[in-house]
Amino acid sequence: MNGTESGTKHLDSRLIRAYLYPALGVSPLVVQSFESGLGMQTFFGKKNYLGVALAVVLLVVGFFLLGLKPATNKLALNVAPFILLLAYLVVLPWSLWKSTGKDERNS
Repeated sequence: MNGTESGTKHLDSRLIRAYLYPALGVSPLVVQSFESGLGMQTFFGKKNYLGVALAVVLLVVGFFLLGLKPATNKLALNVAPFILLLAYLVVLPWSLWKSTGKDERNS
């Protein structure tokens, strides 16, 4: 690699930092963390994603049961509201607020 290629590469990265990142709305702190090798850290672990998936499944099942005909159906009147409340008030908040340990994030 000669000196002109190195200078061009450096110039390109400065142009990208100066013009492209602000145009895309990327924060300079995010750019700095990626360039320093820190990257973006995820706050959710495997348990969090499984909890959200479980909540989505419960919501789909609950709304399906709620829509059963006739409207006086026992499943539509008794079971569906319980499933929806369980999904909205227990499973979804637990899966979002449950903190994952560093061990789970790093593995």
